[in-house]
Amino acid sequence: MSGGSSRRYPPELRERAVRMVA
Repeated sequence: MSGGSSRRYPPELRERAVRMVA
């Protein structure tokens, strides 16, 4: 899943998005 929804968020928000997905 890392790459699809992560592309929508910048590097900073990407860390938070990864936690929400996990």
